[in-house]
Amino acid sequence: MPENIDVAVVGGGFAGLTAAASLAKAGLKVSVFEKHSKLGGFAQYFGQDPTFDSATHLVGGCGPRGWLRAATQQIGVEDRIEWIPLDPIYQAVWPEHHYLCAADPERFRQELSTLWPGEAERIRRFFTETEAIGRDYLRLADGPPPDGPLARHHNRTLSEYLDDFTRNTELRSALSALWLFAGLPPERVSAVHYAMLWHTFQTQGSAAAKGGVKAVTQAIADHITALGGVVETKTRVAKILRVRGRVTGVRLEDGREYATRAVISTASPHDTFEELLAAEGQTPAGYPALRSFVASISAMQVHLLIDGPVDVPARTTIFHTKYDLEDVYLDLQRGEPQYTGLVCTVLDHGDPDRVPPGKHMVSLFTLAPYGRGDNWNAPFDARRGPAYRTLPDYTELKEPMGDAMVRAAEELLPGLSRRIEKRKVGTPLSMERYTFNTGGAAFGWANIPQQCAANRPGPKTPFAGLYMAGHWTFPGGTVAGAAVSGRIAAETVLRDC
Repeated sequence: MPENIDVAVVGGGFAGLTAAASLAKAGLKVSVFEKHSKLGGFAQYFGQDPTFDSATHLVGGCGPRGWLRAATQQIGVEDRIEWIPLDPIYQAVWPEHHYLCAADPERFRQELSTLWPGEAERIRRFFTETEAIGRDYLRLADGPPPDGPLARHHNRTLSEYLDDFTRNTELRSALSALWLFAGLPPERVSAVHYAMLWHTFQTQGSAAAKGGVKAVTQAIADHITALGGVVETKTRVAKILRVRGRVTGVRLEDGREYATRAVISTASPHDTFEELLAAEGQTPAGYPALRSFVASISAMQVHLLIDGPVDVPARTTIFHTKYDLEDVYLDLQRGEPQYTGLVCTVLDHGDPDRVPPGKHMVSLFTLAPYGRGDNWNAPFDARRGPAYRTLPDYTELKEPMGDAMVRAAEELLPGLSRRIEKRKVGTPLSMERYTFNTGGAAFGWANIPQQCAANRPGPKTPFAGLYMAGHWTFPGGTVAGAAVSGRIAAETVLRDC
């Protein structure tokens, strides 16, 4: 007979860990099963002394009224985490403009007004409206709002939203600087989703975790264990068990089975419904979003350990060589990409103990498609294991892309290529392998208006006892958003069970 637990959580990213901690605190018997050797999902780490954060540049929602701070306080781990406040939050570099995003929104507004004095009143109105959307965003968990800014802009793109404030091309690009963290340029990305990002990073307080992101995930995992829960890594869920329309438990790859009252899956909907729930002789599992939603773009990353000084005013720099962000987006998807937009983060900025004296960790990030005409020179059936990494044709494709990203970053860090001591290049295949997100989707569902805000699926599914969390669900994206999705899923389980 299978063992019994109250809730099984599939995946040990921020969503799964937050959900499990919330349930364990409520007295439920909870187990988290993470297939990888490390926790964190997209916010994991790699390497040995020093360790690199895989995809975490800015952590928003860390201020007194921030989403992430509220989540860590609610589950009882805030005193286990040391945050390093960021001020400035980031710097943005454009062909003819440069600004520092101050942690205080009013100082940031004044900075932009100094650069574009004739647009000062329009900038003020943009800040006011965007703040109102971000402040009320979580109301959308209950459905579209009846009125107000959320309702007015719910189905608009960021470009359409900016039309209400300014036609100045350069200012529009500057106000859209966070677009790389949403995965789409202004002409395509949801205005309300972008306002949520803006609010999370620039109003709720941004920070870095001392010691890296692993310090946060480990703190939550330790807390779950202290509350009587279980967190297992290197443990893959092979099947979510069900009897017709009700979930009854999980079967692990090692053969263990657990009967459960509920299962929270943070795996992609494709894996959850088409693989984990699939059963011989039963009707294929259905999930409405799989019929009409499209997955987001993936990413390229280059992680570097370098020797010598790094003279930058902020931990993270958002760098562009042109103002036309749609054009930048298309540049990044060419057969031979042009890196006209990227993010450069010095991981030890403000946390020098992470590296040996005189060394620095630099991570470069930009968008990249999973689908290419050459298919990354790697067969699809080898992509979720390590085999593809040793294919010469794959290596010969990705390493020159890494070279090109480093050359682009030398505009910020002169002589960077000559100072590299260690280097790792990650592609969309890396994103899929380490997270099992379908197509290496860096943002879950693509952040277009039809798939964001109140249009994004919540935790409930067509199967009784099965719930979803993570960046494929509301509110979508970011560490703070994932944590909120985990909290919402846990609250739903507690109401239903």
